[in-house]
Amino acid sequence: MRQTIILLLILIALVACKKEDPKITVSDLPSGNIESGAKIFNDGKNDATACSSCHRTDDTDSTGPSLAGIGNRAGERVEDQSADEYLLESILRPARYLVTGFSTQMPSDYEDKLSAQDFADLIAYLKSL
Repeated sequence: MRQTIILLLILIALVACKKEDPKITVSDLPSGNIESGAKIFNDGKNDATACSSCHRTDDTDSTGPSLAGIGNRAGERVEDQSADEYLLESILRPARYLVTGFSTQMPSDYEDKLSAQDFADLIAYLKSL
């Protein structure tokens, strides 16, 4: 009986620690603007950390992996997932698709700081790389 109670408490703790699924999905996104996305990437917005703080767009890795060519790779990274879906998921839940050799250091609060339009713009920019 004691083991059952302990297991039940562990299960409750694990469920309580699970992050919520993203509130925003690709179907929620309007059309994106590459120039606005570049500005968000380079400067951040609404106190959201600029992507360029950790990612470069040339072939050089930094704190985070290089994003050069991500527009071509994004749609092939996860089976049955579009480039837009992969990119949005990678921004909202950065630990879900870690690139080999990198750890989870990316902020996970972008959903609280950026709008659907901001995500659409950022994805449009990333797909242009």
